[in-house]
Amino acid sequence: MPTAVTSLTVSKGLVQSGTSATVLNQAEADALYAPIGATGTVTSVALAMPSLFSISGSPVTSAGTLTGTLATQAVNTVFAGPEYGSAAVPTFRALGTADIPAVIDATKLTTATPAFGWSAPCNLSFTTSTASNALTIELRGAGGGALSTLQPILFAFRSEELYTASPVIRKLTSALSLVISAGSTLGVTSGEPHRFWLVVFDDAGVLRLGVINCANLSATAPRIYPLREDRVASSTAEGGAGGADSAGVFYTGTAVSAKAYKIVGYLEWIAGQNPTAGTYVDVPTVRQVFGPGVPAPGQPVQVASMTTSTGFATTSSTAQTTTLTQSITPTSAANLMRIDHSGSFENGGINKVGYLKVFRDSTGIGPVQGAYVAQTLTVIPAGQSGILDSPKTTSAVTYAVKLTSADNTTNMAYPSATLGAAPYGSMTLTEIMG
Repeated sequence: MPTAVTSLTVSKGLVQSGTSATVLNQAEADALYAPIGATGTVTSVALAMPSLFSISGSPVTSAGTLTGTLATQAVNTVFAGPEYGSAAVPTFRALGTADIPAVIDATKLTTATPAFGWSAPCNLSFTTSTASNALTIELRGAGGGALSTLQPILFAFRSEELYTASPVIRKLTSALSLVISAGSTLGVTSGEPHRFWLVVFDDAGVLRLGVINCANLSATAPRIYPLREDRVASSTAEGGAGGADSAGVFYTGTAVSAKAYKIVGYLEWIAGQNPTAGTYVDVPTVRQVFGPGVPAPGQPVQVASMTTSTGFATTSSTAQTTTLTQSITPTSAANLMRIDHSGSFENGGINKVGYLKVFRDSTGIGPVQGAYVAQTLTVIPAGQSGILDSPKTTSAVTYAVKLTSADNTTNMAYPSATLGAAPYGSMTLTEIMG
């Protein structure tokens, strides 16, 4: 059996393993000591890489380090293959329309002329805060995010020139705010529900936040002021001194004249909030961004209607509830109600007078309608249209037409069932956005 080699010593002409040794001749010794591959020389080493890298330390001619780092590129370029056509080596280039997926968060995109038609503002939210009885309103990005050139709010305004149909696109790239100073009531009565509408004016490219109270809830002169994005409007400077006190007036930090505007949304407080008009201490019950499905001031919110096949008559000088009655539950205490009713009025005497009046529960609403005739048994068309009321509640209310005979003797009928066929009368209630 061969013995394992535990040590090996090589010297010129002699190989010794353990206790054994072998003598080499000259040729064998020269072959053993010849350098392996020792032919030719290297004088320089260089590094070649694609153009997206910068190379330093190349070439190395004696000793050194070869280094590759990413090269600087033009702004707003991406490393990608071709936008169209066949596959190819990627390069740095600008994004094209074909690079953008069909479904993407629009708030992350902005271009010089965005593909943005006539629509609600994009990437919009707003916040409110109160301090020292003043109200501050601030526009921000969707979800309350900060605005920037990459995440602006986009607005599509109509042109100031009414004969021009193309929308004007504006970007808001930083927060925009408006302060309603302490003491500015915007026409609100203390203790009543109120809604403030927010708009943004395009003042020759400078965006200005505005506010307006579109509803006058006065019992004697209720009114709704319209908001129309298809027209231009002017504003009054808020002033900062508590003097913005009128309903139906746009207030901005700086006044504008005949400028296009966009509806942003509204703030709403219920009865009892901000108990003293012009003193802003309560958070709005509702903050609503405007857009599809949100009624604008003056637009209908809901309708309740009825007809009757039963006439009604009375001789009483105390107002009596007729068969024209309808209940409704308002969706907001800041909205108004329009009441319309119609039927035939029958006066049973000569030179006698009867009266009609609309009531909300026990409260009389609107004017009295009288009927006077100079001959007996006269039936005339009657009714009232466009009566406005501010119920200031979200609880169910009942509207009714009540009838009175002035002399407490003569028979008066409304709706009269004497002529024609049923139905003899109708009533329609329309809740209107305030």
